[in-house]
Amino acid sequence: MEGPHEMESEQIESVMTNTDDILSSVPVSRSAEYFQVFPRNYREIRKLKTTINSLRSKINGISNICLYKFRMRFDVQELLNKDPKHAIDNNNARHLPINHIIANSESNITKLSSENQNEIRLKMANTLQSHYNKVKNSRLNPTQQKMLNDFKRTKKFINDNPQIIITKPDKGNSTVVMNESSYTSKMEELLSDATTYKSIKKDITNTLTARNNTFIKDWEKRGFISPQIAKSLLIHNSIPPNIYGLPKIHKTNIPLRPIISHTQSPLYKLSKHLSSVLFNVVNKNVYHTKNSFDLKASLDGLHIPTHHGLFSLDIVPLYTNIPTELVPIIIEKKWPLIEPHTCIPKDEFIKAVKLTLETCHFQYKNVFYLQIYGVAMGSPIASTIAQLVLEYLEEEILANSNYDITIFKRYVDDCLIITSEQQVQEILAHLSGFHNKIQFTIEKEKNNSINFLDITIIRNNNKLETKLYRKPTNTDWILDYNSAHSERQKRAIITNYIDRAIKVASPRYRPTILEETITLLTKNNYPINKIKRILKHRTHKLYNTLDTTTKKEPTTYIPIPNIPQLSEKIENILRPYSSIKIAHRPHLQIKQV
Repeated sequence: MEGPHEMESEQIESVMTNTDDILSSVPVSRSAEYFQVFPRNYREIRKLKTTINSLRSKINGISNICLYKFRMRFDVQELLNKDPKHAIDNNNARHLPINHIIANSESNITKLSSENQNEIRLKMANTLQSHYNKVKNSRLNPTQQKMLNDFKRTKKFINDNPQIIITKPDKGNSTVVMNESSYTSKMEELLSDATTYKSIKKDITNTLTARNNTFIKDWEKRGFISPQIAKSLLIHNSIPPNIYGLPKIHKTNIPLRPIISHTQSPLYKLSKHLSSVLFNVVNKNVYHTKNSFDLKASLDGLHIPTHHGLFSLDIVPLYTNIPTELVPIIIEKKWPLIEPHTCIPKDEFIKAVKLTLETCHFQYKNVFYLQIYGVAMGSPIASTIAQLVLEYLEEEILANSNYDITIFKRYVDDCLIITSEQQVQEILAHLSGFHNKIQFTIEKEKNNSINFLDITIIRNNNKLETKLYRKPTNTDWILDYNSAHSERQKRAIITNYIDRAIKVASPRYRPTILEETITLLTKNNYPINKIKRILKHRTHKLYNTLDTTTKKEPTTYIPIPNIPQLSEKIENILRPYSSIKIAHRPHLQIKQV
């Protein structure tokens, strides 16, 4: 893999060399006279040298963009190096999304009384007109204008260079730039796996659309679903799913993780409906952990026997190796738990699930394929099916055994287990022997510690301590404070990072983790005074406030493009109506290039 900034570094070194040559070419005996006669030349050369040093420093400091076999201009790299969610302020009359604001507001205030609706419309019309008059002759400040210009130049550069692909990585917060030829080669290598994919002669989109609609109409006719649900599940004008790959930049040769985008596909709505039913019975067993906070709570207070160690197990790879032939058996076994959540009979439900799993087709470069094994990442039902199968595995092997286990917790395909060396090898063999497609790898603790999720778990005598762990794919780039996001979102980012530091880290590591968190936030231009104020507030709340959580009433969120000064005024208009809140959405983001 070539260095991210190889081209610019070479250019700068060349200019630097030329600059040094110019300065050194002046004879020593005449240097004073030369600089007296041409002082401006000397100043300009020195200024150029300072600028070049600054650029070199920037290049050495950039770590948020990964270039695979591609070179590009520095100014384009500089923009893409920012967080893809970074929003650009474009607050002028020509670009005000007034129609978008009105449409979203109208579609979400229908449950209010006619009087309240008319009041909101009147106030919003006056506010929009007032803001338009205020900004119609205004200009962006130099920083905002530069960012907007960089965005336009980058977009033009990308359009002028169709041989490049810009995407996000499989893990981590960065941007990956690849040659289209390299990307295509990796995708073709992935699709050549005959045990997972096979090419088909024609597009089966219309066939699957007809089968979906036949299912839905029959269910409605027989009273299994209401007319409203039937209407929401019927499909019209569907399109074949498309496959794309996310680069695994943390692995050798940067392979791709296949993602199949099912939006608007023939079985998308049916898959989503079936998943919503099955979701009621997954993530319920004792081995599931939902996040780092939940895991930390499970680890607190555990007594670790002296002969036990820390181990992590990983399933490789998960989605394309899920044995879907087990799914009907599992649904049959769990039907008493599933039945209360649906009026669809068991046989019909299983038939529909099999349809969604066995007909996963997609398109790549005008060639149609069928996934013949596993589930497709990107399908609405995929994660639920994966969870259903893995929970079945755990219940069959771990729940019905006499293994000496202190704790076993799983998050998706990562498992944490605390047991003896002998026991873990037996458990590993038992789990891997459950099905030839589901295979586990093992990692053992080093220096009494192991990394799991975003936590480092440390064995200290018979107790466990924790601290935050930053994966190698993580960067120091988070959403910059100068991004055109709402202040509420920026406060939420500070709060979330501080909460993680306080809740996840054990007391003796907490001061260090908090210092690292503050450094990360200030590096991304968050004001130190704001950070300290929120830190003080969160510390008091987390340590001294009783949990008084009450059940919240259903709230309708209106997605509004975040326009400085305008969004806050619209939020104030809707403040008296507790059932409606504003969801601030960035208007223009870097990822839109």
